[in-house]
Amino acid sequence: MNGTANNSLKEILFRIQRKYVPVVERSRKSKKMWLTYKALKYVKSKHRVFRKYNDSHHTACVRASRLAGREVKKVNLNFE
Repeated sequence: MNGTANNSLKEILFRIQRKYVPVVERSRKSKKMWLTYKALKYVKSKHRVFRKYNDSHHTACVRASRLAGREVKKVNLNFE
């Protein structure tokens, strides 16, 4: 008897929650407001190069990281 009363209360609470609590879905692909698409392209390129070589000390990774860092710093300073 006690289990059914608990279960019905639980069902009531879930029903109320579904009805009145809004669900907000967040996009994982959204970019920062200050980040330009050019800078985002450099960052994605850096990630691609790192996945390819899996070594942060590889010359291609170092170059991609440096280019992405410069672009992001430039964009951030421009935004401020």
